Amino acid sequence: ENPGKTILFYVSIGLYISAFNGFRQNMSVALALVGLTLYKKNKKALSLPLIIIAALFHSSTLILIFSYYIFCIRKITIKPQIILIISALLFLGYDIIFPFLIGLFNSYSGYIETSFNTTPGIGTYLMTFVYYFLYYILFQHYKKKLTETEQCYLNIFSVAICSMALQLHNWMFSRILDIFIAFVPILLSSVYFKMIKEKNGKTYSLLFHLLIFIYYLVYVYSFGEVNPYQSIL
Repeated sequence: ENPGKTILFYVSIGLYISAFNGFRQNMSVALALVGLTLYKKNKKALSLPLIIIAALFHSSTLILIFSYYIFCIRKITIKPQIILIISALLFLGYDIIFPFLIGLFNSYSGYIETSFNTTPGIGTYLMTFVYYFLYYILFQHYKKKLTETEQCYLNIFSVAICSMALQLHNWMFSRILDIFIAFVPILLSSVYFKMIKEKNGKTYSLLFHLLIFIYYLVYVYSFGEVNPYQSIL
């Protein structure tokens, strides 16, 4: 009932600072999406300040803004087969691509000298497999039934599919990938309601919820996000 005061306390007791970078990135994405949506509605006087503020909040949002312009305003699409080829090239060319990308931004240049090239664990492979399944199997199956906006989001999600090839070398790329995965819940909810309207809808619904629950448990266990609790339960 007191949102302003609640936000003040959220910031002042340190909760905002403790998760500042991730929170700042998500807030930047939210502002950018509002601004870009207004831009499509020809409300440029409102949209441009929001887009600029979003970019100032977190520089990685510039990639999202550019992708939104390509896929949602210019309405350019990339075939899944091309995405697969790009992913393979990025994976094979990681040793050249990583230093080049990091070198473009002074704030990230320190990562070149830091050992981030850790071998990915089972959780990373599981997450990558699930997102590949969603993109290439589930979403492509229902692609023609998606709205124009949802197809735009699917194209933006394809950028994440490319980035995952780099993530298999270096987990730092997951931060960039998160920007584009933000659209997956929207796509999943749309596909889900289309799925349950089919002949075996109740069975699909049960299986769908069972699988996402199992995935959630494995995800939490794999990435250790249960601290300070003693177990997933």
